[in-house]
Amino acid sequence: MSYSDHGISGPSTINRMGFQRLMPNARSRKFDVIDSKSLDRISRDLKDLGGFHNEPGLPASS
Repeated sequence: MSYSDHGISGPSTINRMGFQRLMPNARSRKFDVIDSKSLDRISRDLKDLGGFHNEPGLPASS
């Protein structure tokens, strides 16, 4: 599966449709790993990134 937000810039994940599609699939464990070039590609907002890491329903990282 691939999720992208081409051409969408901004610190928040709210307006990023690719990210919004990713989260329900992550919660339902349709995949085991999320691979990103760097953490700031997921979010530049530390609050969003921290919330993503601690999201209920997502498997804990090891």
